[in-house]
Amino acid sequence: MTPNRIAVAMEKYQKHIPQDCIPMFLKHLQEAKNDCLDAFMYIPIKSKTAAILFSIFLGGLGVDRFYVGEVAAGLIKIGINILSNILSVLPVVSLLLRIVYLIISIVDIFSVYKRVKEQNYRKLTHFLSRHRKSC
Repeated sequence: MTPNRIAVAMEKYQKHIPQDCIPMFLKHLQEAKNDCLDAFMYIPIKSKTAAILFSIFLGGLGVDRFYVGEVAAGLIKIGINILSNILSVLPVVSLLLRIVYLIISIVDIFSVYKRVKEQNYRKLTHFLSRHRKSC
């Protein structure tokens, strides 16, 4: 891509990818074909804000994990929540499951932001790797 096109792409996507990945992202942009920028600028990316809100308000349903694309983890999160309710007749087991669920939920609230940025980076670089200049 030309320097102007690279600057436009960097301006749009820089805040949506991890900071430590920016040099590699820039390298991918430099190796990409010029004619792929139009399609590249319309790649849908995940919102960090939406992910955090999902984690805070709908985390118990695993929505935050589903949003990030971690279906198995979302199902496990739902399963732990349901199992802790089913096993409420066994107070110790139920309490342990609820503590595990609470820890997972708190960790998710603080880590979902990073996982969304990493997913966006993978999606963008995957597109760019398919549109490399011919050597």
